[in-house]
Amino acid sequence: MHTVILAYPGCILFEVVEAASLLDPHLPLRVATPDGSAFRDRSGLTVLPDLSYDAVCVEQVGCLLVPGGNPDDIAADERIMRMVREAVARDAVVAGICAGVAVLGLAGVLRGRRVAHNYTVDDAPREVRRHTDRLWAGTTLSPSGIAVDGRVITARPERHAAAAVAAACGVGGAV
Repeated sequence: MHTVILAYPGCILFEVVEAASLLDPHLPLRVATPDGSAFRDRSGLTVLPDLSYDAVCVEQVGCLLVPGGNPDDIAADERIMRMVREAVARDAVVAGICAGVAVLGLAGVLRGRRVAHNYTVDDAPREVRRHTDRLWAGTTLSPSGIAVDGRVITARPERHAAAAVAAACGVGGAV
């Protein structure tokens, strides 16, 4: 079993690095990118992936981490949507931070859950919410900025440390 970070051009790896650090001793870390190629994330970090999205074996994923950033390039990628849905169905820990929560919403795994996100009236302009409001249909917003609903973890970007601890606890790791 592994922890897999779904990295993508435009992502912000910082949001999941602490979780990766806590999880790696329990579920060794693998970084997946769309085609298995290296790229620089929004902070300037170079991502050297272990595999491509096509090579991810969801049966071996114990924890799936979806960082935020700008997921426009992957928003219609059915491989991502399938991985997220299958990981949730297989009861893996699935954590989305910042725009990673929107990716979980696009995959359709948030309905009926408590969620935390930064796409509220106070956080996001109307033109952004016009695209994201539908993702929160049938969800309950967690005012604390982090929500753990079963093994699905959603968090605002400033709650990345709490999300890291929740993910580690979710896979049975000591923190």
